[in-house]
Amino acid sequence: MNFSNRFYKNLFKKISIIRLAEEKIKKYYHEDEMKTPMHMSRGEELVVAAAVEIFGSKSHYFGYYRSHALYLSLIQNLKTFFGEMYGKKTGENLGVAGSMHIFNPKKNLKAVSAIVSSTISPAVGNAYGNMLNKNNKITLSFFGDGATEEGVFHESINFASLKNLPIVFICLDNNIAVDVPIKQRQAYKILNLAKSYNLKVFNSDSFEIDRVSK
Repeated sequence: MNFSNRFYKNLFKKISIIRLAEEKIKKYYHEDEMKTPMHMSRGEELVVAAAVEIFGSKSHYFGYYRSHALYLSLIQNLKTFFGEMYGKKTGENLGVAGSMHIFNPKKNLKAVSAIVSSTISPAVGNAYGNMLNKNNKITLSFFGDGATEEGVFHESINFASLKNLPIVFICLDNNIAVDVPIKQRQAYKILNLAKSYNLKVFNSDSFEIDRVSK
């Protein structure tokens, strides 16, 4: 697949907005005016921005608690973003959602949640509805590697595979956790796990734009 200059320009814009916005958060968070706990998207910018650029604003998106990259890639409104971070009425969700729950279903950011794996099953339900309605909409579900340890993850990908749903699961695996090393948490390889459910699997540990985007 060959990408146009416009694709690279838009992708660079999205990545830059995400990184610069989070740099501002880091710079001013100590002032204690942003009351929401922050979960940053640093390192995930390319994957998330590329997915949004490829699948477009008409697809349906479900995020997880590292929501900044997805919101800023899809909606790109810094005023409503920082309004939300500062708990202002100018925020996307009137300042009550904060860093980990910012969403806008009217602009196809359907749900974001701080609870591990909690948006995966709604994403599958959304994809099932799209299939029944025959509207040709694609659903994208973003989550971290820890979500694969939850039972609802297995139930969801099993159903999605069984029904051949129009959904893309994107696992952003940074190979770390807050407390417990991955070898003490997972007796499986996520790649092999996904394959065992007959999902079409793509894996990349690259930060090269073309490799990630393809």
